[in-house]
Amino acid sequence: MMSESDVRGLLGIDDKVSAGLSGMRMHVKIGAEGASGAASTDRVWAEAHSPIGCTVRDAQSTALEVEVA
Repeated sequence: MMSESDVRGLLGIDDKVSAGLSGMRMHVKIGAEGASGAASTDRVWAEAHSPIGCTVRDAQSTALEVEVA
């Protein structure tokens, strides 16, 4: 997995720039001696149903709670 970001946001150099990742790429290369195309397709299907893959692809609601002691 590869990601892109602007370090100005991460380092606080520019408050207009987000510290968040601006993009992510996943590259899958599948192959095994004697493996059928169906077996390879099954692995790609599994990634599409992975909790991590789904979280990265689909927008999630977030909440921040701050408690000052």
